[in-house]
Amino acid sequence: MDRLVEETLRYGLVPPVVMEFPGITAGGAVGSMGVATLVELQLQKARKYVETTYHPVSDMPDAIKKIEEMTADPSIDYVDGIMFSKKKGAIITGRLTDTPTENTPVQRFSSASDPWFYMHVESSLDKGSDSKIPPRFAIPLAEYLFRI
Repeated sequence: MDRLVEETLRYGLVPPVVMEFPGITAGGAVGSMGVATLVELQLQKARKYVETTYHPVSDMPDAIKKIEEMTADPSIDYVDGIMFSKKKGAIITGRLTDTPTENTPVQRFSSASDPWFYMHVESSLDKGSDSKIPPRFAIPLAEYLFRI
């Protein structure tokens, strides 16, 4: 999938669904081999960034409520969630954009010195725990799709 995204991004496009593991085929593999002679892909316009917002949640019912709320909003392109414990988690929403909102920092996950995504989310929530405004970051599209 990483090669598919890499190639389609060159043309400003991206598949609407990207498997979570780079290097696997779109349908996975079960030890068989085949040759594709014709493939039709549905692609959507790519943007440079995914502007993410980390919404803190206090338990699973809170997480479910937040997911239902966010998936009902058509302006949100991505919804993801992480539970760090029974009492602490985050629902992450993302919107595709070419220019991040003013004062939104760009966060990368492709360098060895960059934090792992889940650790970044948790530390961002901890730093902003007193704030009513959830943490927000712009992540380059390919790094968002294949974050660790």
